[in-house]
Formats: sequence, C-alpha cells, structure tokens
Amino acid sequence: MGRRVVVTGIGLICGVGNTAPEVWKKIDNHDLGTKRSGWDGMYYQLMTPELAGLVEYATGADAKLLELKKAAKDPEDLAELLTMLRPIARGTQAEVQLIEEAMKTPSPAVQRAAVAAAGAAAQRRNDVYTETLTTALLSPDSELRLTQIFQPRSD
Repeated sequence: MGRRVVVTGIGLICGVGNTAPEVWKKIDNHDLGTKRSGWDGMYYQLMTPELAGLVEYATGADAKLLELKKAAKDPEDLAELLTMLRPIARGTQAEVQLIEEAMKTPSPAVQRAAVAAAGAAAQRRNDVYTETLTTALLSPDSELRLTQIFQPRSD
C-alpha cells in the first residue's frame, strides 16, 4: 500500500502516484508545512506536473492541455494522459483536436483511451463528440471500429 498524506485544509490526498517525488523527501524530513490558510496556494507544488496540469485544465485553463500533450513523449504517455482526461473531458476545441489526433495513431491503447475519453464526455454532454465518435465507428481502421463498438457503457 502506498504512502498517503491528507491535507485537510483543502481536502487534497497526496498518494505516491500523484505527488512529486521531491515532496515526499520534504514530508519525510518534516520540511513541508504552512498555516491552514496557506495550503490552497501550495497544492500545485505538491502534485506531479501532469496532475497539476490536469487540475488547471479542469478549472478552465484550456491551454494546459496543449502543454500536457507536448509532454507526452511516447504512445504510452499519451494513453495515460487520455485516461486521466476521461473524468474531466468536456469537449473543448483543444481537447477534441487531441482526441481526434489520438484516434488516428496506430497504437490501439491510445485509440482506446481516446474513444473512452470522448465517450465519457459525450455521456455527460450530448452536444460534444457526436461527430468524432461517429467517424470512429465508420472508420476503415478495424481496430478503431472495434474499440468504439465494444466501449463499455456506464449507466
């Protein structure tokens, strides 16, 4: 089981996978702290850059998504980014572009993650990703079609 720190002032749970490694060194050395009212200005420093970028994107900084895309160095990183995007996907222009580009990649893992993110956003808002998902369903790429057809649904 991983280490966890709960910062009750802002309700942030820092786990091994989402906290910057240098922060754990500060925690171990008891070098991390602030007044209760100071945590809200500090929480971006506690998270990994990817998670902090996704939080910023979720709160309206759409340009952060392009930075996160550039930071994805290989298909595995891109699939991970798309998977983390899934719960907050909302169909912004940059997001649609990222997902449509990901659907065109040869990596089935990236394609699955892109379809899942688009599908999650479409379930929350029926005015986004209709065309993107229809294109995936009609794609000449059989892997992409199967990904769309067998995408699990949550009702």
